Amino acid sequence: MNKQTGNEYYVRLSNFERFILSKYGSSMNIDSFVKGLKDGKFDIYETLSDYCVYLQESNVHTSTLKQRVVTAKNFLFIDRVQNIDFVTDSINKIVVQLSNTFN
Repeated sequence: MNKQTGNEYYVRLSNFERFILSKYGSSMNIDSFVKGLKDGKFDIYETLSDYCVYLQESNVHTSTLKQRVVTAKNFLFIDRVQNIDFVTDSINKIVVQLSNTFN
């Protein structure tokens, strides 16, 4: 991964963490949120949906919104929460719906 790509990924995940902090309070960082997902304390679909609303209210451009949601989804599913039993197609459907809504 080139340095600029790594920096962009970091910025996107930092934005997702700011959302988590605003939604769940200052004691909740991205790592404790992932642990909560694994423990079944949070709903992945609701979280991604709420993140979309958060980004819309922040007036980010639609392409930026899509990129940030996809980054969060990939991080949660591929990198950290692979053992949660949920249907990947449903998450992909959310992203496709977002894409169609904002195009």
